[in-house]
Amino acid sequence: MASRMSDWVMDRALKPFAIAGFFVLVALLWTFPLQHVIAYPFVFLFFGAIMGSAWFGGITAGCIAVALSSILVTYFFVPPLFSMSVAKDSQSFLAAFIVCAIAITVVSSARKRAESAVRVARDQLEAKVQERTAQLERSNQEIRESERQLRAAQDDLARLSRTMSMAEMAASIAHELNQPLTAVVTHAQACRKWLSSDPPNLEKATATAEKIVRESTRASSVVQRVRALFQKDAQVREPVDMNQLIREMARLLRDEAARRGVTIRLQLGGDLPQLQIDPVQMQQVLLNLALNGMDAMADMHGLRELTIYSERHGDGEVQVAVEDCGGGIMPEVAGRIFEPFFSTKPQGTGMGLAICRSIVEAHDGRLTAVNRDDGGARLQFTVRTQAG
Repeated sequence: MASRMSDWVMDRALKPFAIAGFFVLVALLWTFPLQHVIAYPFVFLFFGAIMGSAWFGGITAGCIAVALSSILVTYFFVPPLFSMSVAKDSQSFLAAFIVCAIAITVVSSARKRAESAVRVARDQLEAKVQERTAQLERSNQEIRESERQLRAAQDDLARLSRTMSMAEMAASIAHELNQPLTAVVTHAQACRKWLSSDPPNLEKATATAEKIVRESTRASSVVQRVRALFQKDAQVREPVDMNQLIREMARLLRDEAARRGVTIRLQLGGDLPQLQIDPVQMQQVLLNLALNGMDAMADMHGLRELTIYSERHGDGEVQVAVEDCGGGIMPEVAGRIFEPFFSTKPQGTGMGLAICRSIVEAHDGRLTAVNRDDGGARLQFTVRTQAG
């Protein structure tokens, strides 16, 4: 408390008084020799003392300098000399001196405060500019680092995308080859059986060998079409009767359906337009959907019926649907069944429906899945008569 009081006395009293006393004393000492050279030098010298006091000591020092100057001027330079009384004809002069001195004090101290404020503001502005410049530099460094981590993340993503595409294509080929290769093995075993019988049944062996050739050719076509699908090669398009394609698929699945105890029922619309499609790819779609339907009914008791529909749909489209009598699609997986590598089957690759969707979309169509009201699922797709 005493220290703060001491500082206050120093700043508010002693320091302003010392500054004012110094400037007024200097003015007085210069006045005595100069009054013999020029007239009334005390006016300019004391005004200068007051201005200097107000400038360096503030309004308090300026007021002290006004008071001291007024006393000294009255005593030494206003008649009667060496007296504090003022002659009547000098009163207006002294009053004018005091008023001007007060005005000089106010103006000088105000200008000093303004210049000090400007200096402080300039210093603060420079400090803020330096701080902002440093922040911008840090931000630029962070942006550059973020950009570097991003052109790197993009490179990693591109490599991952290529890896995923290769993995998806490999899984797709493996998935699609499973059916024709299984058929080849089955027919080869049958052919060996007919040839090893006594006598050899050459007629049936020949027919079975032709089936082996047909399935092998189909396997080769499947590989080519899957590669074309992923590599965006020129798509094969030829006029195809969709009903005929469905009937051929049903014949291919006849033995498999009988083994599983599934009845395949066809409800094919009449007078369907021919479609410009890839028959190998579209037959793979039908096979995948039909086999999925059979899998869905594997644990069902009673009637196991797979129904395949075809009909006109809208303007210039044909719709094909495959319905089963299984347990339907669980709600928690309904939104993911077309994702690559997602499967609800323990031994599934998760590529069947993903391939079907890619093929259908490549034919400007759409593949959807819904649950039937009376149980089971319905997977349906549309194909335009003039696919792109």
